[in-house]
Amino acid sequence: MKKRLNMEDYATKKHVQKAGNNILHHTNDIIKHINKVENELFDFRASMTTKINSFEENFNEFKETVDEKFNVIDDRFNNLENRFDSLESKLDKVLVAITLNKAS
Repeated sequence: MKKRLNMEDYATKKHVQKAGNNILHHTNDIIKHINKVENELFDFRASMTTKINSFEENFNEFKETVDEKFNVIDDRFNNLENRFDSLESKLDKVLVAITLNKAS
């Protein structure tokens, strides 16, 4: 046997259905918001990855340039050091020659 619904039962079911629809609506809004945030995070991650890769490339280029400059400076210093040693040796020979000339 089917139970007959009175007005109070009908109103209660109607309120429950309306509350359920409100919950479903808000749940859908939350899911949309979560999807939007996920997409923004994905875009941010992709952007940061690109920026990091670009920074790494620029840094590596800068490091190579600095290393090259240091190598040039190191070569010049070594060249100057060799020239100084050669000049010092020549001056020592001149001093020896002067000393020998004075002694004779």
